[in-house]
Amino acid sequence: MAQLDPLHTFIAAFVIASLGGLAGLLHGNQELRLRNVTAAMLSSGLAGLILALLWYNWFHGAGNIYFLLGLAGLAGIGGMTAVDFIIKIFKGERVLGIDISFKKKKKKKKSDAEQAKDIIDDELDDEDAD
Repeated sequence: MAQLDPLHTFIAAFVIASLGGLAGLLHGNQELRLRNVTAAMLSSGLAGLILALLWYNWFHGAGNIYFLLGLAGLAGIGGMTAVDFIIKIFKGERVLGIDISFKKKKKKKKSDAEQAKDIIDDELDDEDAD
């Protein structure tokens, strides 16, 4: 098999990771706007490119550059999955069956009857203490 030169390897890693990011975006049921698609493809593509830049010499020396391209694709998919997970957390949506929220919960306002009952209970407790 012919080995890819470094430039083609980096371009392939970017493209494969970008497509992985697009797949992650489509899987996440998000709205498909130009901005979302562009952001998903660029962020995932850059993740794959960075991975290829960091590990190129190691995988090239081992003669297994296609494994590096596969890792770049996984980085693209994993990158979008992580971004989708973080977005859900900040939106306050349920993630993995767990409610994670950064918003303060509003206290439920008690009705007049509940307030009156609390006052009576407090007075009865005070009388019992005497």
